[in-house]
Amino acid sequence: MTYCISDIHGCFPELMQLLEKINFNENDTLYVLGDIIDRGDYSLECLKFVYSMPNIKCLLGNHEIMMLDYFDIYPSHCSLHIPNANVDVWLSQGGDKTLSQINQAKKQSDSKEEWYKILDWVKSLPTYAEVAINGTDYLLSHAGFDVSKSLSMQWLSDLTWSRDEFYKNPGFDGKCCVFGHTPTSLLHEHNIKDNSFWHDPKYEDKIGIDCGCVFGGLLGALCLDTEDEIYVAALSGWERLKYAWKTASISEKLLTAAAIGGVIVGGILLSKNEFE
Repeated sequence: MTYCISDIHGCFPELMQLLEKINFNENDTLYVLGDIIDRGDYSLECLKFVYSMPNIKCLLGNHEIMMLDYFDIYPSHCSLHIPNANVDVWLSQGGDKTLSQINQAKKQSDSKEEWYKILDWVKSLPTYAEVAINGTDYLLSHAGFDVSKSLSMQWLSDLTWSRDEFYKNPGFDGKCCVFGHTPTSLLHEHNIKDNSFWHDPKYEDKIGIDCGCVFGGLLGALCLDTEDEIYVAALSGWERLKYAWKTASISEKLLTAAAIGGVIVGGILLSKNEFE
């Protein structure tokens, strides 16, 4: 099966839940339509995971471009246009969390070397993909396309920053465009609480799949073979705390215990009052 997801934004626990729910295996292919990183707590884990999986194909999103810009790196296949060149933009759009994780990793020699390999990989990511399945020709990108131009003439900003100039107008003839970037709750104009996929009701040639997981919505997978839609809900605050504790290192747990004056008993953190 071939699946598409978009805008993971560091939501690694939800990504793992979603892949388990679709029973993702070595015979499947997954397209991630950009914005793997930023805003969420596990951007580096998400990057490491998708980088390690040969059957996961990633496209550049605007957040990856902002990260590359911060490190003064340009996508290897595109030199036409990079918007928002001010590096502060990335940090203010959730890049501060990603940068903190990167700086921690760079303190360890093995992780530092791995990080530079991943950064080089991000630099080489394509901006769009064409997939033909069961008689349907899909065009995949992070944000959309400028339909007035051929695919070979798309600017980087067309593919990674487009909004209503794309989704409010007709797409390419005979193609179905699958995109992320704009949360589907904004595309469902009459129901802002609807985080499910958006199917263009007017032109019937676009599917929006950014379900706003990092904002408390959903993380969704679109199966291109069957058109099935599979979702997992964003973790609640308490679930995130439990996951963070479960995956923390011993040293991190000890620091947390010391900070609140507690102790760890059987892997469970107890406050001083609970222990006494």
